[in-house]
Amino acid sequence: MFDAIREKVQLKKIAAILVYVLIFYRMVLNLIYSTEQPYQTPKDFYFLIASLWFTLLVFAFRRIPLRKVAVWGTLLVGAVVLLVYYKIYNVSVQAYGKVYFLVILFSWIICIAFVALIVDSLTSVNTKRILLENRLFFVIFSVMAVFMIIYGKTSIIPVLCPIIALMLTDIKKNKWLDITKFFAAGYYIAFAQTMTKSLIQNPDRYQGSRYLGSFMELESGGMFCGGAVVCMLFFVALYVFSDSKKWYKLAIPLVLMLYPLYAVWRITSRSTQISLLLVLLFFFIFCHTRGKKASLIRGAVSIGIFVVMVVTLFVYSSVVKEQYDSGKKVKLSYWEGHIYELTAEEGRVGYFKDGSILNAIDKLSSKRLEHWVESSKQIQVLGHPFVTFYFKDHEVPTESPHNFYILWLIEYGAIGGAFVILWILYVSVVSGRTLAKCDSYAVMTFLWAVFFMGVCMFTCVRWKSPLAFSLLILQYGVLIKREE
Repeated sequence: MFDAIREKVQLKKIAAILVYVLIFYRMVLNLIYSTEQPYQTPKDFYFLIASLWFTLLVFAFRRIPLRKVAVWGTLLVGAVVLLVYYKIYNVSVQAYGKVYFLVILFSWIICIAFVALIVDSLTSVNTKRILLENRLFFVIFSVMAVFMIIYGKTSIIPVLCPIIALMLTDIKKNKWLDITKFFAAGYYIAFAQTMTKSLIQNPDRYQGSRYLGSFMELESGGMFCGGAVVCMLFFVALYVFSDSKKWYKLAIPLVLMLYPLYAVWRITSRSTQISLLLVLLFFFIFCHTRGKKASLIRGAVSIGIFVVMVVTLFVYSSVVKEQYDSGKKVKLSYWEGHIYELTAEEGRVGYFKDGSILNAIDKLSSKRLEHWVESSKQIQVLGHPFVTFYFKDHEVPTESPHNFYILWLIEYGAIGGAFVILWILYVSVVSGRTLAKCDSYAVMTFLWAVFFMGVCMFTCVRWKSPLAFSLLILQYGVLIKREE
């Protein structure tokens, strides 16, 4: 009898795990579908589906009991208001088209669900405690959210609604650690399916020497695959922190990590590759069980390694230059062409003062430095989101400054952008400090935040991308104050 009960409980646990993994998988998959669309309406359509999956998760996390009449009453009133609105303004498939009609419908559903969850929060005994324990975080995030809504207009609301509802939910450490495991598994499955499908259907789609596949942009494909590497690194970190040293718990994530690493190598997104090196560096510094002193020692060692890498890069550049100038090497690869500029005389001539090493670094980075300087001239106290960015002398217009921090400062203004940067720094520092205390519940928050910070340095990441949307979820790891 007891064996049957235990077996039934075990089956319920397995079923719950599969449901959570499936929901995260569907959420990430729709975020990817959104980035692959060439037009804005289908982009919004898939993003809103992803938001609905996450909203469903928030309801599951909060475990709203049936007796909460106020919550279900809010949902009912919201449904009635929605029907009246559709009737008055003749919102229909015939008038708007199927996809745009669904975009309007899903936006309303998310807002109604958000209001219901806020009503639930107001009647919860944990809401006040969560707000008081994390006063600084909520002040920073609230100011950031206000600027996002002002300058992102209504399109940013479906991002913020379920995120705010999640942050007012009481999730304890052990439960949150399980949730991050489900997220990592769901994300990796979505990556494996998308990348495999892309390789089968678009094996020959390249941009230069870099694989483009079914992704609309190299950066979006690289970031997505890099996220899968971080997910497997998360399981490696859990092995480091765990008491159990069974070899397969380390071997499985390391083997699974090879596929996204291959994808990152094939796509050749430099922002992703540099960001993953940054993640590995901070993984080495913080992900161990020896406390803060060991982290300081490892940090010093990492600085030494970085210096050696920089010196090695210049030595290798000299070797490439000598071989190319002497005729031993006739053709330079994509990477060699950029590295060659570091020590070549023509590499020291450019946007900055002639002879400056900044010119060589600028060319190594595909003129990122030049772009950052020119773009930063458009920063104002108050933001202006609709801006065209230019290189020197306004000769070559482009879509972005290739730096999310500068883009924040331009779009949200110096004040709003500063709060967004303060937010990401807060999430990174607090989660890193948690790891330094040898506590593993915030490890996924930390690894993802470091990866996000690195990518933002070299490209622009929209809030509706898998990378940014996932961080808005995973930031919950810095809010937890209570044990199981």
